Parts: sequence; C-alpha cells; structure tokens
Amino acid sequence: MVELYKAQFKTEDQVLDYLVREYIPTISLERPHDRELLKQQLKAWNPHIKDWTDIRVQDKINVYKKKYFYDIHFGYHAYDNTEKLIGNGAINTKNFGPTASLRITHTKDINSYTFFEYKLLKKNDFLLLDNNKIYAFPANHNFEVGYNRGPRRSSWSFGVGAAYEEVSYLSFNNERFKVKSIILDNLQVSTVRSAWGTIDVSYRIPFIRYGTYLTLQFGRSFWSEKALDDGSLKERMSGQRVEGILKFYFWKNMWIKAYYMAIQTQGNTKIDHTQTGAHVGFTF
Repeated sequence: MVELYKAQFKTEDQVLDYLVREYIPTISLERPHDRELLKQQLKAWNPHIKDWTDIRVQDKINVYKKKYFYDIHFGYHAYDNTEKLIGNGAINTKNFGPTASLRITHTKDINSYTFFEYKLLKKNDFLLLDNNKIYAFPANHNFEVGYNRGPRRSSWSFGVGAAYEEVSYLSFNNERFKVKSIILDNLQVSTVRSAWGTIDVSYRIPFIRYGTYLTLQFGRSFWSEKALDDGSLKERMSGQRVEGILKFYFWKNMWIKAYYMAIQTQGNTKIDHTQTGAHVGFTF
C-alpha cells in the first residue's frame, strides 16, 4: 500500500505512470505493452478509487499483487571435456543433448526476489572412434536457489545462491591405469556431483526495447565427488566455475537465453569442462 498527495499530479496518466515507475518491480516490465497493461491493472486492483485525479490523503493504493513468476524453457546444450593425464596427454570428449528447465521466482519487494530452478540435461549416446565403443549417458539433474537484490531504479542487481550440479563425461580409474593406450580401452561414463556457492551480477540493458539481461556468475565448490559407473572409483574433488548468460524477450512473454560455462575441477587429475547452450522459453 502507498499514499499519494493530490498536489503531486494533475492527470490520471501521471498518477499511474508514477506508480508503475516507483512501485512495480522491474521483473514485471519486460515487454513494451507491460506498462500500459499494469496501468489498467492498477485501476482494477483499486476499485475504491473513483477519480485518480482526486485522490484523498487517506486513500490507500494497492500497487502490486502478483508474487510468483514461472519460467519454462527447452533447448540444446553442448560440452567439451578435457581430462589431463599424469605426465603427458589428455582424454577429450565432446557431446550434446536436449535441455529442459523450470524456474520459479518470488518477488519479495520492488528491489529483490528469490528463485528456485530445476534443470534437466540429457546427452546423446556417444561413439568413441578410438575404441569403437558406444557409451550411454545418464540424465543430469541440476538445482539452484538464490536471492537477488538491486538498488532502487538501477539497471544493476546482485545475487548469492547455492547449486547442486551433475556433469557426466568419459573418464577412467586413475588409480589403476596410467598408460594412455590402456586407458582408452577402459574408458567408462563418470559423473561429477558438486555443491556450489555462487555470487552473480546482472545488468538490464536499458536502451533495448525488450527486457534484456546480461549475467555473470562465479561459483566455488564446497563439496564435489567423481564416481565411475561401475563403482570402482569414488574421488573427492574441488573446483570453480564461471558462467555468462544473455537473456532477452523477443515477443510478448517469449524469450531466448544463451549461456557459456567453464568449470575446472581438480582431484588426482585436472579436468577442464566447457558447456554452451541456447534455449527458448516463456514466462507466465
């Protein structure tokens, strides 16, 4: 609820413009038609105000009702994974597959929000020419929660969060095999499961007509474990990651998101993992 003084405004449009600008969270103003739509909604939310040019001091104005936003997207991702061997050489694998995600955002007030996101990644079966074997990869399940806040009427926002992430690729038992030719014959699917603490900064590009965001996120693992499919090896690891994200609305509540992520983990071997993806989604 807010209070307005009559002397501040001369027309209904001035009052409604002020309320949208000062009290509606930016996340609700992604598309060009949102501002006009919210002006109509403000009048519907406040049926007790008959004349917006004659608001009395005691009138209470309800400026915001929607609390939750839901994002659903589908797309593809590709990865490049390099595991450096002790001594010389490396094992490099590449793959790609479909992605689906659900994100729930809860607006706390005009300046802040919390969110929960679930992402499902599935990689295609993989044929390794070096040994002529076909490998089947499991689905990876990723979860993230976070809190984001920005200065009032600023294009910048800052966030903190925690994430659980699974990454699957070809690897080997580094306690048993040291020679590359033998390693290639004994490759199998492995999955690294990690828990991350994250910080990020986002910038809403103000001169683009539709809502467009650039986000840079940094993460450090506080728990990470690599496990081979046959259970012959479980290895504790440490790691860090960086991710760049571009998201922009292109029509009504439809948007496109592209990202690039680089992960580096260290255990008995050093692993460099890069991942790119592009998705189409909608918000409701």
